[in-house]
Amino acid sequence: MIGKEDVDIAAMIKKLGNSDWVREGRFYYDENETVCPFCQQNTTDAFALSLNRYFDEAFQEESRSIDDLYINYMDDSARLQRQIALVIAIPCKFLDVEKLKIEKELLDIRVIINLQRLTLKKKEPSQVVELQSISDVVLTIRALIDAANALNSEHNKMVENLGHERSNLTAQVWKYILEEELKIDLLDYDSKRNGLNKAIADVTLQIESATISQRVKVAEIRALEKSTTSIQPTIDEINELLISVGFECFSLAMAYNRTGYKLIRRDGSDAKETLSEGESSLVSLLYFFHLLKGSNTESGMTMDRVAVFDDPVSSLDRELLLIVSSLIKGLYEEVQSGFGNIKQLFIFTHNLFFYKEVTFNPDHLHFGNNDSTYWIVKKAGLESKIQKRSSNHL
Repeated sequence: MIGKEDVDIAAMIKKLGNSDWVREGRFYYDENETVCPFCQQNTTDAFALSLNRYFDEAFQEESRSIDDLYINYMDDSARLQRQIALVIAIPCKFLDVEKLKIEKELLDIRVIINLQRLTLKKKEPSQVVELQSISDVVLTIRALIDAANALNSEHNKMVENLGHERSNLTAQVWKYILEEELKIDLLDYDSKRNGLNKAIADVTLQIESATISQRVKVAEIRALEKSTTSIQPTIDEINELLISVGFECFSLAMAYNRTGYKLIRRDGSDAKETLSEGESSLVSLLYFFHLLKGSNTESGMTMDRVAVFDDPVSSLDRELLLIVSSLIKGLYEEVQSGFGNIKQLFIFTHNLFFYKEVTFNPDHLHFGNNDSTYWIVKKAGLESKIQKRSSNHL
């Protein structure tokens, strides 16, 4: 920046290149009241006018622009340096602080150099001054901060969605464990499991085949048992017993389906509805007695049993009572000997005579052995009490 070129002294100043030197000397020229501060010679008004015209208002305006540039550059750079210093003082955990410090130091150096050059420009406006660019440093600093902000945003997003991120992490950990740590073990496990599954499948097929075969055999056995099982022997035995005790007016016969019984008179008519109470009780007792030794199914298969007689002589006369007693004692002898499928007998009665008769045993006089126990049930008020007896004596 130089003065106005159409002034008479401009050619000399331009030739000597001492515009800044002349500009500085004006201060002393004015202070020395238009006497040249160097040669101490009086100058003319024309020379003073030439100086003023050379350094005109435009020159002064440009000088003020340099001053403003210096002030603005100093303020802006200082603000930028303070902001960066604040970031370094309170750093984000994702920020590369050490690298940022290095870049700030480089920025500070360039700012100092540029301020020095602007100071020189203020002092010597005619000098060409080139400022060092800080764009690359600022871009680097901005990239560091932007990267930290991006990582911070990603972290905040993860924290806001912590449950989802935890699930993702768990899935990734399991994926690593399964695909890296346990890969060989899992392959070995799959191989063994497949072998076991194949073996289980083969055994299952064998079981299913054996089950089907068993069902077929059971069906065949039932068919054979059905063809060989007959209720006629039971009918004959009960009829013989009825005749032996004097019941000749009715008898048992095979039902139409050949698997059940019916009661008939001598003329073949149905006797079910005309039986007396004692006759009905006797027939029921005889059927139960034979059922204990047999089966109520076509297969004829029997199993261990416990027999319970609850006052079986109700409505029976003395003669039938003796017959029933004899039949029950025969069952007792089977239980005592272990022969047959009846393992235990319970007999309940209100009939004292029947009680004495059914418990009497000539070999043991009054059934006083360890195979039998005797109990009396008495009701006192609203309660029933059970008393054990040592023998069949009341």
